[in-house]
Amino acid sequence: SNNWDVLLEGRRGAQAAGLTNLYFVRGVASLLPLRDRVISGVWSGTGLHRFLRPERELTQMVRVTRPGATVAGLSLVRGGPAVYDAALRLGAGYLPGLRGLTDYTALLEGAGLKGVRLFRDGAFVRFTSARA
Repeated sequence: SNNWDVLLEGRRGAQAAGLTNLYFVRGVASLLPLRDRVISGVWSGTGLHRFLRPERELTQMVRVTRPGATVAGLSLVRGGPAVYDAALRLGAGYLPGLRGLTDYTALLEGAGLKGVRLFRDGAFVRFTSARA
């Protein structure tokens, strides 16, 4: 995530639950300072719609995960209710990775994810999947 508050709250919650094996990163996935296949799961709260080349970000999230690991996140996606699509058109200049649901699914599967499940909430789509 790029939001310090989200990371700090997540870290506090993890510590309160006794989870000491979580790694919280502020920044973008293309800069993950980790070796290949070392993480058991990744959740991205940044949204792939924010990146000119979301393939790079997603590929790095997949790269650091072990086979079978959960890779999940959210993103803005076209094709939802009309009011949301209108707002997305207005902000399109700030959303270089914005795409439709079919293209978004192809992006996830093309990065090596399997069992992709999508959950639409207005203009947002949350996804959960596993690394192949």
